[in-house]
Amino acid sequence: MVDLKRGKKKEMAKFDEFSLWIFYPVYLTLFLLSAKAVYDLGDTLEGRNRGTSWASEKFCILYLLYNGITLITCFLTSGLSYVIQVSIHHFVTCFSVMDNYFNQRGQFYACLAGMSEITNLFLNMIYLSKHYPWMKKTKLYLINGACLWFGFIAFRLVLFPYWLYLRWVDIELYEDVPNDSLYWTEKYWYPFTIVTILILSIFWFYKITLGFLKALSGKTKDLKAE
Repeated sequence: MVDLKRGKKKEMAKFDEFSLWIFYPVYLTLFLLSAKAVYDLGDTLEGRNRGTSWASEKFCILYLLYNGITLITCFLTSGLSYVIQVSIHHFVTCFSVMDNYFNQRGQFYACLAGMSEITNLFLNMIYLSKHYPWMKKTKLYLINGACLWFGFIAFRLVLFPYWLYLRWVDIELYEDVPNDSLYWTEKYWYPFTIVTILILSIFWFYKITLGFLKALSGKTKDLKAE
């Protein structure tokens, strides 16, 4: 029985390690698609609220697929606390992105928030260091931690309040648009989603900061957001 449990843990560890390597190109692709869509759709009120593009469509599809896979991975490899955090995050964001994709509205806002996926590119190395402990002794690990810390500030703690401000401005402006109106999801659920992930991001940033400070002091510890 003990050997069986050890075998399962070993298999889960290998699965976790494999998924982390696979996610590197996914994070980069999500960021590039979201940045392209923001550039394409962000100039006008109509573009931000009703516009779609090749990049925004592909971002929505990839985001939903990726979140489905990561949720399964999380359930198999992580502790209860992190599973709860990820489940909340995935539920609120995926509901919004599904509305963006299937109802062809607000894809600009999905992609603007989606630019935060760049932080996962650096977070990934922190998780990989569980499987490769020697990483924690390298300068690259410290540089990666700095990129993660500054990335969280720029692409979450600054980006999400800006998202909420721009969403509020567009809601006000859209009242004067003839023959169209915003749906309840656009007025309430989208902002609720961003507020939720902003709160989670603040909590994760606190944990990351503690880990980063310990790494700087030479007492290396995982800079993990859990």
